[in-house]
Parts: sequence; C-alpha cells; structure tokens
Amino acid sequence: PRTDRPPLRILLAEDVVMNQELATALLSRWGHMVDIVSDGAAAVDAIQRATYDLVLMDIQMPVMDGVEATGRIRALGGPYARIPIVAMTANVMADDIAHFRLAGMDDHLGKPFVARQLAALLEKWGKQEGERPDDGQAAIMPASGPLAEPDQVLDQVMLADLPELAGPQRLAELVRAFIPDLHRRLA
Repeated sequence: PRTDRPPLRILLAEDVVMNQELATALLSRWGHMVDIVSDGAAAVDAIQRATYDLVLMDIQMPVMDGVEATGRIRALGGPYARIPIVAMTANVMADDIAHFRLAGMDDHLGKPFVARQLAALLEKWGKQEGERPDDGQAAIMPASGPLAEPDQVLDQVMLADLPELAGPQRLAELVRAFIPDLHRRLA
C-alpha cells in the first residue's frame, strides 16, 4: 500500500533467497527501497554505513543470529538504539516473542508473513522523524492476529500476486532454487 509518506529505506536481514526475493518484490512494489544482507554481522555493518527507517531481522541466520545482531546494534547507542527492528521469523511462540523483545526488538512478524501484516508494520514503524507508536511502547503483533486469517498458512493474495511480483521467469527460477533448499532444510 502506498501512503502520502515518503518511501522507507529498509534493511532486510534474511539468509533464505526465496524470502529475500518475495519480501523485496513486495516492498519495492509498495515504493520502498530495500537493502539485503544475509547474516546478522552484515546487518550490524550495514546499519553503520547507511541510514535506515526500519530493519526486518530474521532470527536464524549464519555467522550471527538476529538476536545477537539486534543487541549489537542497540549497543552502538545514538540513533542505532532507536531504529525500529522487527523480528521476521517462524518463531512465533509467546516465549520466543518475549525473548525478542528483551533482546531489543520492537515488534514481530511471523513467517510466512501475510502481506497485510507487513503493510500494518510499515505503517506503524515507518513514521516520520520523531513520531513513534502512540504509547511509546511496541505492541508485539501476534502471528495470527486481527490482520491474519486464522489457520491460514499461506497468504492467498500474495500467492496469487507472485507471478506479477517476481515475474514469471524469476518465479520459475525461485521455485527451482527453493526445492533443493527445502530438501536440505527438511533433512
């Protein structure tokens, strides 16, 4: 969704190529600029080299996980301590979310994510300088909250939009790359 706000510059810390492609296609379609890193150490480095409005941080990544990366970003102080960091992960249990919050993350988005939930997070955290959510505290978005369909694993709208988001040729490449990755992850 487009708003009257300027586009956001978003850092996506995600190691799975399919997730990188899908999130980037959707965010770009909405007019946002996305930089991608594949591990937490690269996220800490990227944060120090560029100014971001929002960080979407996977939790389980090689080299450095998202929790440690968030801690290191927050330890930098100054503007780094205030940049919104959203956990984007399949870890959706209440204890997991509480752990992310204690680590310094501002919010949570369950994976596979629903486009409407991502849009709501962008609206919530993509505020102009000096604006914050009403209470000054992050309200962790449940994995299946009011924006998600109960028991829905796939966002049907996003699934239907995949050929347009990625393009038919790129989508075929992604599916071909995803199958061996899926076998590796299931093993």
